Amino acid sequence: MDIVKVFAIVLTISGMVLLTFACLAFVQGSGTLLGVDIAQRGYTVVPFLLGMIFFLAGIYLFKNLLSGSTTRRTRD
Repeated sequence: MDIVKVFAIVLTISGMVLLTFACLAFVQGSGTLLGVDIAQRGYTVVPFLLGMIFFLAGIYLFKNLLSGSTTRRTRD
């Protein structure tokens, strides 16, 4: 299995997990969620941003894998 495929899968799944956590934390409000203390709703921004970055990076890698290659080839 290609390392880029594995990395894309890991990024996409971790992005989905972080986005799910951020949504649950936002809905719950303040308190403790899965052992993490959430004092304000603003603290859910960090997992949301990291989740979006990881998720979009994984999708971008998948898109490049499906469209051909992740490296550019030059013609002589």
